[in-house]
Amino acid sequence: MSHRISWKLAWRNFKAHRRLNLPYVFAIALMLALEFVMVSLIDNHYIQTRHQVLPTIMKLGCLIGGILSVIFILYAENFSQKQRKAEMGLYTILGLENKHIRRMLAKERLIKTALVVPIAVLEGYLIGSLMFLLLNRMMNETGVPLMEYPFSLIAAGVVVSLYLGLQVLLRLQTLWQLHHLKPVDWLQASRRGEKEPNGNLMLGILGLGLLILGYVKANQSGNLFNSIPIFFLATLLVIAGTYLIFTSLSIWGLKALKRRPNFYYKKAHFLSLSGMLYRMKANAVSLASIAILSTGVILTLGLTLSLYRNMNQAGDQVLEREYLLEEANLDIPSDAAKELLDQGIQQVTERVMISNGFFHQSLQTIAYLQDGVLHEVPLNAQGKSDVQGFYLLVEDLASYQARTNEHVELAANEILLASNRPDLVLPQEIELANQQYKVKAPAKKMASWNMAVDSLAIVVPEGSDLKQVQASYRMSDLGADHLSENPINYRYYFDAQGDLQVLNLVSGDLLQKGLVLSSRQQMKRDLYSVNGGLLYLGVLVSVILMMGIGLLLYYKQLSEGLSDQINYNIMKRVGLDEGMIKQTIRSQILWIFILPLIAAMVHTLAAWRLVFGTLLTILQVNDQVLIISSVLIIVLAFILVYLVFYLMSSGVYYRLVNQNNSPNNK
Repeated sequence: MSHRISWKLAWRNFKAHRRLNLPYVFAIALMLALEFVMVSLIDNHYIQTRHQVLPTIMKLGCLIGGILSVIFILYAENFSQKQRKAEMGLYTILGLENKHIRRMLAKERLIKTALVVPIAVLEGYLIGSLMFLLLNRMMNETGVPLMEYPFSLIAAGVVVSLYLGLQVLLRLQTLWQLHHLKPVDWLQASRRGEKEPNGNLMLGILGLGLLILGYVKANQSGNLFNSIPIFFLATLLVIAGTYLIFTSLSIWGLKALKRRPNFYYKKAHFLSLSGMLYRMKANAVSLASIAILSTGVILTLGLTLSLYRNMNQAGDQVLEREYLLEEANLDIPSDAAKELLDQGIQQVTERVMISNGFFHQSLQTIAYLQDGVLHEVPLNAQGKSDVQGFYLLVEDLASYQARTNEHVELAANEILLASNRPDLVLPQEIELANQQYKVKAPAKKMASWNMAVDSLAIVVPEGSDLKQVQASYRMSDLGADHLSENPINYRYYFDAQGDLQVLNLVSGDLLQKGLVLSSRQQMKRDLYSVNGGLLYLGVLVSVILMMGIGLLLYYKQLSEGLSDQINYNIMKRVGLDEGMIKQTIRSQILWIFILPLIAAMVHTLAAWRLVFGTLLTILQVNDQVLIISSVLIIVLAFILVYLVFYLMSSGVYYRLVNQNNSPNNK
């Protein structure tokens, strides 16, 4: 057979099987396009410069998306090959040699690749650009500069390499089948049902163990800095456990139901349960994938909505007054910093009228907590992971009251104490700077928790106590061989009246002297810039996951419908009425939809502490009522969308199985 003839056969076959090939091309291209967007965001300048956590989160998303893409491509390829096996056997009987079939199939694969790869890359770039344009439009009124979404050659290379690598593996699988299977095996393969799978209880127990271990990892105590690696590990454990449970333990459970005559031989259960067992291996992989994607949607949108609803509130609270004046160089001695700040205040008051001003002094250092005592971290222990240290944010009572407008009285031996570690049990008494203090109450309005490390916020009675803490908890500079005191930070908050444009001119003069003048409006823009990127990522990842769910459900129902046409035609011939067929379809599809949804809800509850506790704490979202209500809104909305998918796929499935002709008669 010449190459020209093999190309003609390949193209003719591609067109003849367009009902299988076109959904395959567009579904695979869309999955790879979404992976393109995820990979491109890792290398995106906007993502890298806005928050230290974002690139790590995107790497996790790429890993999960890549795993799901591989599973989906293999699932689609295996289904497509099964539909073609009778055709391959017929070619052999008609006289084509294996080398001719290999050549023809290789060209068919090249045709698919020539369509999938450019569509995937183009779709990925267009989806990413469209989402960035949408976010720019949303952020237009905040003054945030436009974000750029350049074409990423790295993302294109990853997507192309992923697809080509899988095609090479699938090509080797096809060659092995052509070499080992006889023509009669090819002819019978497409009509041969899958053997009833054996429920491997040991694999099911292993999956349950991995799932529980993932849940434990997600809820174990640990510092915020290690939360992202823990999230990586817990996610992989939960994914592995979910697949093993769905592919093994679920089969074991169905067989247990089958062994119950009172249940199995009822008209409502017999057909649906037999059908589920008949194809459970393929169903289980799809169900597990849908469960994982659904969990991702709920967690991502829950985070996104909580962050969005918190943005306006956080923007109003980002600064206690309209303006903040502070020293730019934190390395200068505390007395010099205080004197410099006084000079800056005088310069500002000469230009504008200020009101509601107050001084604020605070200290930031590190310590480790052991048996109710805060110890200085030794030089040789700083930077080591085996020392459970805390970042201390310390302010005196006068500064705290001025900043929060909260009236609190403290005795000389009392402090206020709070932590961003939700699992940390605060002691009733604590030794601080070699002095014993009683913890009067948790502080209600502490300093910013927008940091990825475990922190303690402390309010001491007097400024002298603050200086004592400064002397007792020293730190070392990077590469230094000694400990030194951290300077006390002096700040001045104030409102201003008059020609506020003058402050822009004053700001330049102050900066030359080593002072920084910040405004609430400017800091709100910075906050919206960071959170806007997070909102974009949340919406984008959710769209990606929802598309993945839709593709899996559509392609699964398409494949199930094509596979079941012959079986249901037989059922109709032996006397089953339309009502029974519809009832069987509803029962099977209901299981297909309910099981992943239940699994997703359980996964969400298990991930609550890590995702909605730790990660949102890092993003400065601490309102539990807001978080819970946001997640409930997302869950209800997701169930509604899920119901739409259910109705659509049920209709597609029913239309397919009630067609008079099977795919092989086309």
